[in-house]
Amino acid sequence: MCKHDPVEEANLQNLKADIRQEVQKHLDEIGLSDLEDGNQPSKEAIRKIQKEDRKRTAEREETLLCDRGSELIEHFAEGEEICPEKLEPTLHFIDRADSTAGYLFRLATLIWSIPVSRGIGPRMRFLIRDQHTGKLIGLLALGSPIFNLSARDKWIGWDAEDREARLVNVMDAYVLGAVPPYARLLGGKTYRSPCYLLSDTEAFQEAIRAPGEY
Repeated sequence: MCKHDPVEEANLQNLKADIRQEVQKHLDEIGLSDLEDGNQPSKEAIRKIQKEDRKRTAEREETLLCDRGSELIEHFAEGEEICPEKLEPTLHFIDRADSTAGYLFRLATLIWSIPVSRGIGPRMRFLIRDQHTGKLIGLLALGSPIFNLSARDKWIGWDAEDREARLVNVMDAYVLGAVPPYARLLGGKTYRSPCYLLSDTEAFQEAIRAPGEY
């Protein structure tokens, strides 16, 4: 019979106690420990739960702006640079989050008034650039669709078996939008059409082959 080392056993118990204490501390901070079983949190409780995460996100993006803002701003066009007649959107796959393209994606999302979702499941992110100027038109991100979405299934005409069989072939454009000054030219609508042709592009094939979260 294997004998347990008393010291190791004591260290393990101390570690478990420390972890339990940290988890309880976090639950207290976000207000979950005050909720009664079975009750739905109020809007104020939800805001409190998300407060620390919002704070960490803001600090992370502030660091990005301070460290790389002057470099990344060069990827945004001035209004006088744009020639609408020559505008040609091109897709550029972001293969790494810790790259200039990845940082630019993050910075561009800060321009919009509505926070951008991180998506779920396998995800792919793209920069949309104007081939004429080389500047950033906007962003596109594809991710796994939500499985249980009755409104979508009813509109398409899927039953449960159809959804299970076919949803694997679907991706959601969970981020799709233009940045200024292209946004004033309805840039989001301008490059929406390439989304329908994405499966035929080299960028999509590269994204499928590449490992990672995108």
